[in-house]
Amino acid sequence: MEKTFADKSITLTRRFQELHNQKHLPAEVVSLTGMNESILHMSSEKDKSRQLPHNYYVKVAVVIDKGLWNFYYSTVQSQSAITRRRNAIKCIHQVYSHLMNGINMLYKGITDTSIRISVVLSTFIILQTDLVFQHIESKVIHHNGIMYIDGLPYLKDVINWDTNTAANDELTFSHGIVFTKFKLYNKVFENNAGGGLCVTGGVCNRGIRMSIVEMRSYVWTVRAAAHEMGHSLGADHDGDEGSRECRADDEFIMGPKIVANFPGKPYNKNPWIFSTCSINAFKRTLPTKTCLSDAGFYFDHDDYQAYVKNEPGVVYSADVQCELIGGSKSVLCQTARKDICLLMRCTDPKTGICLPTYHGAARGTECGEHK
Repeated sequence: MEKTFADKSITLTRRFQELHNQKHLPAEVVSLTGMNESILHMSSEKDKSRQLPHNYYVKVAVVIDKGLWNFYYSTVQSQSAITRRRNAIKCIHQVYSHLMNGINMLYKGITDTSIRISVVLSTFIILQTDLVFQHIESKVIHHNGIMYIDGLPYLKDVINWDTNTAANDELTFSHGIVFTKFKLYNKVFENNAGGGLCVTGGVCNRGIRMSIVEMRSYVWTVRAAAHEMGHSLGADHDGDEGSRECRADDEFIMGPKIVANFPGKPYNKNPWIFSTCSINAFKRTLPTKTCLSDAGFYFDHDDYQAYVKNEPGVVYSADVQCELIGGSKSVLCQTARKDICLLMRCTDPKTGICLPTYHGAARGTECGEHK
């Protein structure tokens, strides 16, 4: 019999308690899991009476894990190792500036006039060596050319890294996103982890302010990262315990699945919108989070503005987008060009076989005559 979400929530709660008992998780994380049998749910009581402004600034640290760094380093070409490293870093800055701008646009799209959320790219942390997550690669499972990793232990390692890394003392980001090329799976539920993991309500709290997101296509990654950030800001999945008034099948950003608009499927704008349940959750949680009241600073405001002044689909052709998804020599399948607004298909660089990315090309990509 298929497990209900409530069953899975209880299972995951118990799993985190087991990890804590084995001294694998900080105590403050486990203290979150026992509340109302809710999946990693946290609601701070601190300063609830304090009236904060209705403008909230989520200052984001973009963390590139070693596997993803290796991917970008292998994608750029240069005879000099120094130049290659510099070009890989520049590529990362440009790609993730566009991603953060896309996430910011989703939050700016909230039409409730009582709340305004801005997403600010505060800093980059690029992990070029194994020293930070040195035991991660030993946990990777290779299957059919894909690298899998159990998401829950990885999230635990990320939490411990943020909690114990002295360099992070000087970083005042409110939410951190570890982007990875590993495919996340969930050993507890014996399925995939949906492409991301996060502690609900953890924004501003060191350690549990972190999330993990798989790096896939531009469209998919923007929505996945916005979804995990939504959890950090206090929102549950639509249809779950804290958002029962909103249906999962309506496919809003905080729905349990990240859905695509396939050719032939009626267009649905909801995947780009937060439900009223999510917005109400933000309105309950954010006034308790004092770290969101100041605007902060971009990692480099001039560079950021230069990167995002053109839409990502203008900066990156469809072929380059495929290369950023699948690696060097991956290109757009010629037979799929007319449908890339909804479903972009890229070639496997090893076999040349066309593979779907399950989402359309980046915003601004040419997808037909005058379109």
